[in-house]
Amino acid sequence: MKTINCKLKTTNSVRRRRTTGIAALPVMLLLGGIIIEAAIAGAFILYYVNSGVYGTKLATQSSILAHAAVDDAIFRIILNPNCGNDTSCLGTGTPFTFTAGGGNAQVTIEKDTPSSGLTQITATAETLGKEHRVVAIVTTSSTAPLVTIRSIIDQPEQ
Repeated sequence: MKTINCKLKTTNSVRRRRTTGIAALPVMLLLGGIIIEAAIAGAFILYYVNSGVYGTKLATQSSILAHAAVDDAIFRIILNPNCGNDTSCLGTGTPFTFTAGGGNAQVTIEKDTPSSGLTQITATAETLGKEHRVVAIVTTSSTAPLVTIRSIIDQPEQ
């Protein structure tokens, strides 16, 4: 009879081993799914926070680039007061490209455009899809290399 008792004990222990770990697999799958879902949600939150900050940085860069392009055009007008009518001056008729800091700006110089005696400078800068436009109105002296800035208008991307 001892052998029968041994066999009963071994079958009970085998059954116990098979049934005691049955809840571990669903619990591990559930916990793994929750951890993966939290990681994916964290990645999306991080992406949206970074894209917002990066978008603001790009908009600021394009604004600074447009202002730098207007300053460059003002220097060109100081060197050549007839810039805007003179076709040898860049920006007269067709825009010239001003490049700095990973972005480009298209600059046009138009003399007597808003009214007689005024010169309009238009700079449209783009940095990775963020666009900014600056329009400056200046007057030039015919006798001295003097440029007076009448107005500078910022027109950020709508």
